[in-house]
Amino acid sequence: MPLLTKAVASSVFFSSSLAALLTLSSHGVSANNELGVDDPVNELPAEFDQFRHLENPVPPDDYSEVDKALFEGQDPGSVDLEGNPPPQPRTAKISQAPSSTPVPLDNCVLQDRVLQFEAIFSSTNVIRRAGLRLFASPMTLCDGYGDGPVDPGLDRTLLGNRPVLQNGQTPFLRLHGLDAQACLECHSIKSNRVIPATFAVGGSGPSSASPFPMMTQYDGTDPDSSGVVEAPFELNESARAINPPGIFGAGGIALLAKEITLDLQNLLATAEANPGNIVALNSHGINFGTITCTGPGSCNGQNIEGLTNNLDSPDPGATLQDLTEVLIVRPFSRKGSFTTTRAFDIEATKFHMGMQPVEEVSYFTDPDGDGVTNELFVGELSAMSLFLEGIEPPEIASPLSDEASAGKETFSAIGCADCHIPSLTTRNRFLPFSFPQVDSDPLQNIYRVLNLQNHGFPLAGFGSGVRVDLFSDLKIHDMGPGLAEANGNSRFTTARLWGVSDSGPYMHDSRALTLRDAILYHDGEGATAKANFAGLSAVEQSHLLKFLGALKSPANPNIGL
Repeated sequence: MPLLTKAVASSVFFSSSLAALLTLSSHGVSANNELGVDDPVNELPAEFDQFRHLENPVPPDDYSEVDKALFEGQDPGSVDLEGNPPPQPRTAKISQAPSSTPVPLDNCVLQDRVLQFEAIFSSTNVIRRAGLRLFASPMTLCDGYGDGPVDPGLDRTLLGNRPVLQNGQTPFLRLHGLDAQACLECHSIKSNRVIPATFAVGGSGPSSASPFPMMTQYDGTDPDSSGVVEAPFELNESARAINPPGIFGAGGIALLAKEITLDLQNLLATAEANPGNIVALNSHGINFGTITCTGPGSCNGQNIEGLTNNLDSPDPGATLQDLTEVLIVRPFSRKGSFTTTRAFDIEATKFHMGMQPVEEVSYFTDPDGDGVTNELFVGELSAMSLFLEGIEPPEIASPLSDEASAGKETFSAIGCADCHIPSLTTRNRFLPFSFPQVDSDPLQNIYRVLNLQNHGFPLAGFGSGVRVDLFSDLKIHDMGPGLAEANGNSRFTTARLWGVSDSGPYMHDSRALTLRDAILYHDGEGATAKANFAGLSAVEQSHLLKFLGALKSPANPNIGL
């Protein structure tokens, strides 16, 4: 089913001829049987700049109600998108309400629904304000919060069949989701480095906000008097604690990931077209290893680096295989599982609130059996992603003090910057949004863009891209047994250190209450940098910590909303 009317489809979808041109011109052939370039970011054109007219698209003059259904990816003959059947008589339109909106005392919180049509054609501020409201809305049972009645014959860890605490009327579970009414509850702190803490929508979360996915039993015992609670054998081995990160600057992260993914996919095409040659996976100054292929869909990825977490990703070295779904940068979540905030939100809204996005379950269906349909519209996920990926990035204090400047030099000298790369540069400044998303091809189904220059990212030199001071390489690293989770998995995406001064506690599970502790907890691929830090003088350590203290949250996040 097409998503866009003919009036706008031709201006939105990327042309196949240009895509082919990019693929053919992306990479040269070098000597010694190795293909690739040192850094495609300096060779490729700005792919997304051609969509700049989609920053504030002009709606077609002759759109109809049927067109709106097409935007949602639905059969226009079977979907009424302007309202829901009883008992949820809610309208589908964006309210022009101010950013502060009263919560209804005795009704659904989702009063004004957002259609994909509106996510595409509303002004940037209007749709992002709608996304902010959705992000901050405390969902209720009327909106679809929670799971339906438990079926004792089914797995109670499955979404839609989770039990609740205390009694049948309590909607929360806490140890396996159903632990928050709003996204804001876990992403609300601008700075934990001042007393009292300051708050901002999209910030990090305190230790009390850490969710605990996949826990099925928990008895809180310490049978060997070790001082560490031992979970019972029945505890699902995937159980783990998650420290909620800040979302500031998510647009720059998403854009880098899309550009690197395009490079990796083009390099895959090069490898498939040149059987037996070693192709280096270089993009934006980052090396992701090498691949060799015997032909299309038949590649050896055993030397790929930093793209799989060995938890929910395919093993690229198992056999000769199609590496299309492996050569994708997924920067969101600590395990490298999601390509965009939208992909993350689809799973997070289901897990934390039991809110089911219609793009997964379709309209007017109720898979979780809670008596509510149409819990989150396609347009509502779009509005939230436009809001989140438009939040301003963290900042570096300027000018740095003499001590912090010295600490910056030490940060690089002892190896911290090898993984926590201070700054990366995009070749585009227009961040695209797609529905439906095709993770391996960010050029597909683009319906709108944000100009990141207008959202706090500085232009990079004389190019068309922006500078992203994220302090990460966007790769997944094995951090060793010292940081392994309950299931033994020790692979994590390199934490982004921008804003780290304000976002304590630290590490994936909040184990580090100070930045010094966070450094000294490093293990595995981070063990050398940790040892180098431990070997510094007290003064040198103090200077490095003062440098990290200069990496702050944005001064005015969500300005204008």
